[in-house]
Amino acid sequence: MVAQSSDGRPEGAGGGRELRGAASGHARSPRTAPSRVRTDDLAVHGAVGGFLGGLAMALLAMTVSASLGRGFFMPMRLVAAIAFGPDAMGGVVPIVVGILIHLAMATALGVLFAWAIGGFRPNLMAWSIAYAVLVWLLAQFFALPLANPIMAAQMPPLLWLLCHVAYGAVLGGYLAEGAGS
Repeated sequence: MVAQSSDGRPEGAGGGRELRGAASGHARSPRTAPSRVRTDDLAVHGAVGGFLGGLAMALLAMTVSASLGRGFFMPMRLVAAIAFGPDAMGGVVPIVVGILIHLAMATALGVLFAWAIGGFRPNLMAWSIAYAVLVWLLAQFFALPLANPIMAAQMPPLLWLLCHVAYGAVLGGYLAEGAGS
């Protein structure tokens, strides 16, 4: 016997338009949210969306930094200042470490967001951007001044906010479009 979906069609009979979860293999319609998403699926989707959002955020920050004459890698040096202090302003190693720290944090925050929402929901883009703005607020006014005062002093707050909005948009866009269909 073939399992049927709620609309009477056999499962998987959607004219090739189903989205498959990367780890679960469960089919779902692109227009309806699944009623239940496995926790490991959420972690994978959140990690990938967070990583992609982190790439977008970094590229935006580095491009604007270069256009302002501060150097393409200055944002990654500022991130690395959490580990290197003022020494992050020279050499290649702080750039690499800054990229790794940034992408690890972006990935972890993507997982946290995916777990927090518990699956795919309506208005996911708005929720993910709101989440990114909340992360910016907490980082800008609490975490950054304590953990990385060099970055707090040198990263323009509005640029950093714009970068967080880009992060949220990419994270939400990835999750909304089926998380790796």
